[in-house]
Amino acid sequence: MQSKSFDHKFKNWPIKRKLMYSHGIIIVSTFVLIVVLLCALKYIDNRLVKLYEGPTINTKYSSQLYYPQLDIQRAVNRVLAEGAEHIDENYPQLEKNR
Repeated sequence: MQSKSFDHKFKNWPIKRKLMYSHGIIIVSTFVLIVVLLCALKYIDNRLVKLYEGPTINTKYSSQLYYPQLDIQRAVNRVLAEGAEHIDENYPQLEKNR
């Protein structure tokens, strides 16, 4: 005897069983898809952490150097703007502001 194919068996199932089977396939597929997507998100998160802690960390260090340099430049400009005759008085204040 030959075994019946799944399509032929499926045609003979009652509607309740067909609906349960199709809903079961949809639910299982959804869970598998959710697991795959969560794993992909975790992988992307790990890669982004490696990116920002790796080659782009230099931008953090350069920004930490840039802003104090601007403060010093502003203090020097302020001392120079007040005139050359007051440099001796304003220089200690410039050192204190650094």
